[in-house]
Amino acid sequence: MKRPRYWTSDGRAEVDFILQHGRHILPIEVKSDENVRSRSLQVYHQKYQPPVRIRYSLKNLSFDGGLLNIPLFLADCTKALVEEALREGNRQ
Repeated sequence: MKRPRYWTSDGRAEVDFILQHGRHILPIEVKSDENVRSRSLQVYHQKYQPPVRIRYSLKNLSFDGGLLNIPLFLADCTKALVEEALREGNRQ
C-alpha cells in the first residue's frame, strides 16, 4: 500500500484519506463514534466508482454495497480486510 493522501470536491465533500492499493485508489473516512453519517464517501463513489470504500468507526466489521466498515480496533488488519473485500467484490 502506498502513502495515504487527502481528497476534496470543491468544498462540497472531503474524504479523510485516499489510499492506493495495487491498481485501486480507495477512499477512507474515519469516524470516532457510531454516528457514521457522511456524504463524502457517497460523493467520491459517484464521481470515481472505487471497488471498495473504507470507513473506520466504532461499528462492527461489515462489507455491504462496496462499503467496508472496519472497527477502529481492527485498523491494523486493514490490508488483509481490503484484499478480502476486493476478492468478494470480484465474485459478485
